[in-house]
Amino acid sequence: SSEHISMSFVKIRGDVNSYKPSSIQLAGSAKKEEFTRTDRKNDQFRPMKFEFDIVPESTGSIYAEYGDTKIVIAIYGPKQSRNVSTFSNQGRFKCFLHYAPFAFAQRLTESRGKSIKEKDMATSIERALRNVILLEKYPKCTVEAHIWLLQCDGNELSCCINTSSLALVHAGIEMKDFITCCQIVVSDDGSGEKNKNKKKIRLLDTTMSEQRKVSKQCEMVVSVMNASKQITLLNMNGSLSP
Repeated sequence: SSEHISMSFVKIRGDVNSYKPSSIQLAGSAKKEEFTRTDRKNDQFRPMKFEFDIVPESTGSIYAEYGDTKIVIAIYGPKQSRNVSTFSNQGRFKCFLHYAPFAFAQRLTESRGKSIKEKDMATSIERALRNVILLEKYPKCTVEAHIWLLQCDGNELSCCINTSSLALVHAGIEMKDFITCCQIVVSDDGSGEKNKNKKKIRLLDTTMSEQRKVSKQCEMVVSVMNASKQITLLNMNGSLSP
């Protein structure tokens, strides 16, 4: 005979206490907090590290670290110029820059935008360094700087110019001066005050996370000859009130 099984359920009442629902803040409604650096001062650079002669085939090479920005630069030449239609008693200086596919958190792919960015940075580096190289000492010759950005964490142009100048000295290229470069970002303090007297903060050698956190008004990159104090490059992105 089949056995009949009966089941019964008892409803247990839950806690009668009520809770206030959490408040929802719309995007942009939260008050911005004032930005402050915790690991270094606003006018302080990141730690630097240099290693020399890492590319044996080059005339001179350097591996450099500026915080988490990592660069390799190799100097080739002076060597005979090729594919030059006109004769000149002055030599040539060429710069080639490449982003590694793993330079950013998101892997890079070959694209038109990436190529344009590389050419723009290479042109800026050439302008910053060409005037200090004694190119008249190298007629019918070319000096090449090959730059590989292995890891990018902000201020790449300034780091590349400083390392390229050091690599040229290490390679024995004759120069009339040494170039140093610096980047500065001017932004609001993030307090949200809307008046003409609101404070501005000035940050040297910014990282990518810092540039995302601050309300950037202007970014400047300046390269200067150490001895003569002449400016060889001035890049400015944004607006700056007097």
